[in-house]
Amino acid sequence: METTQVNACWRKSVLRNAWDLLLYGLYFIYPFKKIKCPSGCKVVGKTVLITGATQGIGKSTAIELAKRGAKLILACRNIDQANQLAQQIRETTGADVTTIHLDLDSLQSVKKCANTILGSVDRLDILINNAGMAGADERKVTNDGFEKVMQVNHIGPFLLTKLLLPLVKSSSPSRIIFTASSMHRILYKLDLEDLNSEKFYHSRNAYAKSKLANILTTIYLSSMVKDSGITVNSFCPGPVNTNLASDLTGPIMAAIFKPFESIIYRTPDQGAQTLIYLAVEESLKSVTGLHFMDCKPIKTNELGSDFKLAIALWETTEKLLNSQENL
Repeated sequence: METTQVNACWRKSVLRNAWDLLLYGLYFIYPFKKIKCPSGCKVVGKTVLITGATQGIGKSTAIELAKRGAKLILACRNIDQANQLAQQIRETTGADVTTIHLDLDSLQSVKKCANTILGSVDRLDILINNAGMAGADERKVTNDGFEKVMQVNHIGPFLLTKLLLPLVKSSSPSRIIFTASSMHRILYKLDLEDLNSEKFYHSRNAYAKSKLANILTTIYLSSMVKDSGITVNSFCPGPVNTNLASDLTGPIMAAIFKPFESIIYRTPDQGAQTLIYLAVEESLKSVTGLHFMDCKPIKTNELGSDFKLAIALWETTEKLLNSQENL
């Protein structure tokens, strides 16, 4: 009996890894074209908050929006790196750049960040929820009691957005943007009773689940604020050569793709193009509730367009946050 169970588990593991390999091959190879933001629009005088701005597409976006006249708030976990980037941007563009500490795996940090912004900023034209992390090999839990990937990628940004929403509304027309991922396509269901991955944990599944949550949050939030002059959209940056991509693929996949990096991967600057487009393009001022890639809207999988699921996820996330006594 035990031998049969072991063999069954082994076969399941092999099949899962084979399936992951296929999906990752498709994800990282398609599409590998390099794109450029087609918009020349400026954002002079607009206040833009970017989370996770010290590296990757967040950093590239911050630099480009500064060149286009934005007033930047860099909300980052590593405040020293954020201050260094802010100084670099000031020296090269003359832009107004401030920094604030934000650690998404601490809900108290999220609340403190939001309160600081609400008390010191009179408007917020563009909120970019970009910060994120890949799944770890082993399931980790934050001090708030949530699975770490889900908190950093979904619950933390969800709370930050809710807390800043009054300011975003008062600044309308305004925009909220979520950095999502095509990795959501590996999922065929979302168990709302297991957002914390207690029943089942796999690093890539945890990441995909959190990115699906970003997309679902986008479509429900967009419906909530549709008459408030706020647009809400999500996007996939494509296969970008960042630390997060390396964490997602793991050492074996990273080694396989290493010789083809220049062909398969985009640079952070290239990966940021759709985000820049969503932030600046004037023709998008009434476009909301969509998922973008390569500077154009694309379809998600069926889960990513399930409005009832989006409502249920929103309500579930609110219940999880309401269970926190110190919020």
